[in-house]
Amino acid sequence: MLVADGVLRRPEWKGVSLKLVEGTPVLAMQPPVYVTEEVVEFVRGRLRAGAAV
Repeated sequence: MLVADGVLRRPEWKGVSLKLVEGTPVLAMQPPVYVTEEVVEFVRGRLRAGAAV
């Protein structure tokens, strides 16, 4: 899940249980740079893991 930097620990989604996103990796982004090296490495790792299946 991509979350704007500064709201990582306090999402404000009315009517949405935070239990739905428990355990979901959270990657901070700060506009206008939405794709950080951290995001690239996360996606790369997921793609490699999927290719190994």
